[in-house]
Amino acid sequence: MLVHVQSVVEEQIYPNVTTGFTDSNAYLRELTLKSMLTLAPKLSQRTLSNSLLKFLAKLQVSCTHLLLPPLLLLQWLYCSIAAAVFLLLL
Repeated sequence: MLVHVQSVVEEQIYPNVTTGFTDSNAYLRELTLKSMLTLAPKLSQRTLSNSLLKFLAKLQVSCTHLLLPPLLLLQWLYCSIAAAVFLLLL
């Protein structure tokens, strides 16, 4: 069942959610970033390193109008994802 959930997230949900990273509305970009906390543990390592990190890097450079400072938000996201992945490995 976990494999099925992962494939659904990878193939159907993640591609649609990533459009929020390039949206013109800063609040929507921030919400997209926060949603990755829930989705990231269900993504493959390849997707995390090849796709998500590229979006995060672009967001960090281009997003100066987020409600939270981009660097602080990215640090929060990285720590949260690391904690979630660590708990999954236990």
